[in-house]
Amino acid sequence: MQNLEKLQEKLGYKFKNLTHLKIALTHKSAKNGHNNERLEFLGDAVMDLIVGEYLFKKFSSDEGDLSKLRAALVNESSFSKFAKFLGIGENLNMSLSEERNGGREKPSLLSDAFEAIMGAVYLESGLQNTARIATAILEILYPRISFNELVRDYKTALQELTQAKFGVTPEYILLGSSGPDHKKSFEMAALVGGKRLSSAVGASKKEAEQKCAQIAIELLQNGASHGTSATNSEQTACGDAQSGANRAQDGKKGSRNGGGRVRGSAKSDRAGTSGGTPSVTYAPERNKNAEQNGRDTDKQGGGDQGDAL
Repeated sequence: MQNLEKLQEKLGYKFKNLTHLKIALTHKSAKNGHNNERLEFLGDAVMDLIVGEYLFKKFSSDEGDLSKLRAALVNESSFSKFAKFLGIGENLNMSLSEERNGGREKPSLLSDAFEAIMGAVYLESGLQNTARIATAILEILYPRISFNELVRDYKTALQELTQAKFGVTPEYILLGSSGPDHKKSFEMAALVGGKRLSSAVGASKKEAEQKCAQIAIELLQNGASHGTSATNSEQTACGDAQSGANRAQDGKKGSRNGGGRVRGSAKSDRAGTSGGTPSVTYAPERNKNAEQNGRDTDKQGGGDQGDAL
């Protein structure tokens, strides 16, 4: 049951045309003519600008740090928090099957609906009013916005952990992508020692890799306690990573040892020819002996011919 009055009160904005809000809350599974995808597209761009301007005015950081901060705030996880704060889930219009699959709690659906609402507010009242609403919610949910709080480099942390634990560095592979061009999702997997340890979906490959690394760190840290807090699947993943890393290390050692044996064999061969009876006669030496014998025979043959003349 929709309670649009309560939602608008929490939002701090009363729609001039309630149809805009209803469309913003309509998932495509409802199949009733209109859905929120177009408004979501607009809201995504509006929120990107609003958060970008907010951070620009609040911080004196360089472009790289500002971009990382914005990426930490403008994403599915963050916007799903905005949606839960507003109570969007209970007001979504979707199919019965989608609802049974937990659609009202899905971060992707909540995030999309929040962006659609911001797009609808922008259409009705412009950028300034939309920015006022969005930044008010932002400051409630993120009272302390700082680089250290929001931007964690899980990939670097995972690399340090796997190098210390296994002696190898993690790899990341793309499992697939989905969604429209303006809002693609990428699924990445983190591999340790050639074994898949974790996978995650993000709005970009980098975001998905960070999520993979975060999950992998939690799995490895849980696994390190010998299963006291890790599930069976997590222990299996950690075990696979450990065995894969061990094989990778053994392969490297074997390659180095193999090279040593080849050099050692060559040394022993040379030692055999340097004194006493040679254990191995090299092909070049046999060729030289054959050539020498050939010349001796030629000389003898030449002497016989001279005597005949």
